[in-house]
Amino acid sequence: MNRSDLVLVATLTLASAVLLEAGVVSSNDGANYALVRALGDGTTRIDAYVEYTRMLDYSERDGHYYSPRAPGTAFLLLPFFWAGRLFSSEDAFLEVAAGLGSAAFAVALACLLYGSGRRLGFSRKASVLSSLALTLGTPLRSYASGLWAHVIAAFFALALVMVAHRALTERPTSLWPAIGLGALSACVVSTDYSGVLYCLVVLVIVGIERARLTTVREALVRWILPIVAAGLVTMTPTLVYHQVAFGSPFRTGYDFVAGEYEIVHHLSGMYGGNFFVGLAGLMFHPNAGLFLYSPVLAIGLVHGRAY
Repeated sequence: MNRSDLVLVATLTLASAVLLEAGVVSSNDGANYALVRALGDGTTRIDAYVEYTRMLDYSERDGHYYSPRAPGTAFLLLPFFWAGRLFSSEDAFLEVAAGLGSAAFAVALACLLYGSGRRLGFSRKASVLSSLALTLGTPLRSYASGLWAHVIAAFFALALVMVAHRALTERPTSLWPAIGLGALSACVVSTDYSGVLYCLVVLVIVGIERARLTTVREALVRWILPIVAAGLVTMTPTLVYHQVAFGSPFRTGYDFVAGEYEIVHHLSGMYGGNFFVGLAGLMFHPNAGLFLYSPVLAIGLVHGRAY
């Protein structure tokens, strides 16, 4: 990898992230930040900070308020919040301090994408362009939590795919790739619950391919069991959080969503009342359509057949 390329990608990404990370700007950001503040106080309840959610993006259980967001984001941003508190108790300052944690993940994601491109044989220009298209283009959505949560989950998701690629193209002699797959999958799910589907696809592919390349027994012993064990261990903080906040390791804040967003319990309401209208808006709406504002999907269509 070329160091000057990494410096370019990292500095432009950080500059963009800092411009966007001007504190809490939406209810989704607020749901994450409210949990950061609550954990900083030693509790899972966001009663004192529910106003950050704009009274839109929150859960309610037994008369107390909780964040519906996966707690992994708050776990990772908490050290940045604590560091900020050493210098100031002003809330605006603390919001930016916590947001810088996700900015750091944005930089790491950009560099990881550049590295994966080079590893796959792409040119320096193509790798730089891909990284900057991701970090300068896609976070500029009107969708909330772009840099507060989604970029963190994306970092772990890309790392998961890179380790999976190594598992399928090389012949690892240790258990570390399998352990890495399990741990990274848990990190993805701990920062974005919907990532469980993504991780299952990756892990099933790895399990089937390793069984095809070796034997079912070897795939089970050397891959599947270590993946499951590492995943459960890494998920422990999240499962403990669920138990404390929602009474069960396998219940989440989405089981207790209240207020305007209670409609997310129903598929037809996930995009504002009509699934298909919402999906069309996700792709083509002039304020936030991915095909209009992000080059990734359009490029994917152009090169879809080769992909």
